Amino acid sequence: MNAGAIKHRLDAYEKLVRLDKPIGILLLLWPTLWGLWMAARGMPNLWALWLFVLGTVLMRSAGCAINDYADRDFDPHVQRTQARPIAAGTIRPWEALVVAAALALAAFVIVLQFNDLTIALSFVALPIAALYPYTKRFFWMPQAWLGVAFGFGIPMAFAALTGRLPPVAWALLAASALWTIAYDTEYAMVDRDDDKRIGIRTSAILFGRFDVAAVMTFYALFLAAMAAIGAYLRYGPLYFLGLVAAAGIAVYHYFLIRGRSREGCFKAFLHNNWIGAAIFAGIVLDHLPQLRFLRRPLAMIGAAVFLAGCGTTHATVESPRGEQLMLLGYDPVAYFTEGKPVRGTPQLPAAHEGRTYYFAKPEHRAAFQAAPAKYEPQYGGFCSNGAPYAVKLGSDPTEFEIRDGRLFIFGDILGHEFWKLDERDNIRHADELWPQIRDVGWRWQTIKGLVFRVPWYRTGRSLKERWQAQNPGKTLDYDPGGIVENLFFKRPGWRAIEGHGQPALGLPGEGGASR
Repeated sequence: MNAGAIKHRLDAYEKLVRLDKPIGILLLLWPTLWGLWMAARGMPNLWALWLFVLGTVLMRSAGCAINDYADRDFDPHVQRTQARPIAAGTIRPWEALVVAAALALAAFVIVLQFNDLTIALSFVALPIAALYPYTKRFFWMPQAWLGVAFGFGIPMAFAALTGRLPPVAWALLAASALWTIAYDTEYAMVDRDDDKRIGIRTSAILFGRFDVAAVMTFYALFLAAMAAIGAYLRYGPLYFLGLVAAAGIAVYHYFLIRGRSREGCFKAFLHNNWIGAAIFAGIVLDHLPQLRFLRRPLAMIGAAVFLAGCGTTHATVESPRGEQLMLLGYDPVAYFTEGKPVRGTPQLPAAHEGRTYYFAKPEHRAAFQAAPAKYEPQYGGFCSNGAPYAVKLGSDPTEFEIRDGRLFIFGDILGHEFWKLDERDNIRHADELWPQIRDVGWRWQTIKGLVFRVPWYRTGRSLKERWQAQNPGKTLDYDPGGIVENLFFKRPGWRAIEGHGQPALGLPGEGGASR
């Protein structure tokens, strides 16, 4: 087996256990961290903390493998899950069982480092986690079962650190389950149409037109339960400040899900990472004297939190009207009909798979609605010079090319010029990589692409030297803004929006330029 085949297999296994989508790990980790800090009444033993974090990663990964095995006959019929390894045929079902068993065994080895009570609880936790995928066949509220599975690290944390299971451990588990029902209902709202068609049962289907109200009710019950727990443990104002922050985030989710769009509901689900983080921050800060000992673990957790806000899968920005806007509002059809970028108007919008486009003419909108795949930009609207390297950065709709009836957008003039050095190879490599990276958030995918570089990776410096050699006497000076700004602090297309080294394009409705 050659290196390319090995990499392909490893990528498939990575997708099977969702290491490419760390949000699930963090949603499972936050309740466990709450439990560890509450059980220890402050900073837990670092060795215990490390073992619980590692065990969380292993069990969540094992759960994903079991879930894909259980749903192997359903996933090919659901838009969001068609590319999963078993559904796509890149991994056989028995391989998923082997992976799940190996990961669960590794997690059990970790549990053996703790006391008998913790070990006994692990025999309860395993069937709860393993049976969850099957509850969707007969139970109208599988999200409640998932809530117990995702919160079971709480009683195990109390057992490991205190040797007992006080009432507050079970209260915290119940509160965590309420939170899980809220965010996993948002997740189920994404797939509701597909789930109805194939006969899957979910809370989103159960609640029907009252789904948004149900989500907000469970958020309210969760926060009320956490407030009661804080009062029982006599936590101070910093803890309750964390709850206030979490409540504010939950209110924001209402505005994301009230339209019931796939994109909005999925964004709200991902955003729950910040609710978990806010509550954890409140718990930690309430034990402020111990804060000086937390610099390293908090830095690690903070980095994981940030990465879990992976970013959107396409180069969208939020419009003043709350839409996930593509091309900064430029008309995708005008590139083909007029050969130049033309700003659309918010009065002529059209949505496709949760992404919104603006159009300059009604006939352009009609053409797009008839054949959206024909007019959508390649590689999610990200820079076409980054896509060949599995990088999802940059989007300037005034830098474009039409090739073979396809629209290619670039992040800036540098990316545009560098791409033209090897057009055919760049398109070929990007076409090969895009199915693998399409559904991964831009921030997480870009970090992966920069760290695990493809064999044909070229640095910006080497590309500029090559461009200079082919264009003697010409200059190509442009400040791309720096990797820190592009990756960590700004949204896709920020240089074009704000006018970094070029005229500011702004966004329709924000008072920016509208050329």
